[in-house]
Amino acid sequence: MTTTVRVRGLAKRYRRVRALDGVSRQLAAGRGRLLAGPNGAGKTTLPRVLTGLARPTTGSATVHGRFAAWSARRR
Repeated sequence: MTTTVRVRGLAKRYRRVRALDGVSRQLAAGRGRLLAGPNGAGKTTLPRVLTGLARPTTGSATVHGRFAAWSARRR
């Protein structure tokens, strides 16, 4: 399977709250994934960051081999 999404060291902070803390994952095409966890675990924040609706504090991600527009590597 081809990796379509690759996330490395992704973190997002909202003032004192850590919504994401060093997330690193590789997602393959054609495979389903589930985001589950308690309130405040980052379930909404991760897709918002991956789609460019929120800027991460640190980390990088590629979607189909291209760096996301907000990626820390491109700063």
